[in-house]
Amino acid sequence: RLELLRTGVADLLGLIDLHAVVARLSDLADALVAECLQLAQTQAESSGSSAESRLLVCAFGKLGGQELNYSSDIDLLLLRTEHCPESVAHRLTELLVRHLTQATSEGYLYRVDLRLRPYGRTGPPAPTPDRRARTVSFAHRTALPFPAVSQSAGTRALRRLLKKAQVQGGAAGEE
Repeated sequence: RLELLRTGVADLLGLIDLHAVVARLSDLADALVAECLQLAQTQAESSGSSAESRLLVCAFGKLGGQELNYSSDIDLLLLRTEHCPESVAHRLTELLVRHLTQATSEGYLYRVDLRLRPYGRTGPPAPTPDRRARTVSFAHRTALPFPAVSQSAGTRALRRLLKKAQVQGGAAGEE
């Protein structure tokens, strides 16, 4: 709350420009998503999930472009690592979204939109490893920007995935 207040006051007083405002709001969202993901993973591990069960978080839309404003929702695409069973990925997704959206006496953090994943609401919340190339293909085909922001311990794996998709170039959108 303090960081949001600092940004809002600096914005109101004209001490920072629009670019700085949206950058600060985006950085704050990045940190909060990462913290909520860590909390979800800790909770899943305490329930018996493997410590290797991880989600990769990709931000699209205004957060992915580092252009988040005060009322933006956050568009996320979640991918699961090779060692994360679908049931665990589903649980991690539920926990992450709950932490980000749950109303408290102080309000909620963000509205979360997961519909950008392949097959929308009918697809798995975090696609399986063998569907990763298809996930990137989906993003390429629909002209969505590649995620500019990623969180979690799996950031290197996500970067490898995106690099592979870029190497494939135009072929990534063909199936």
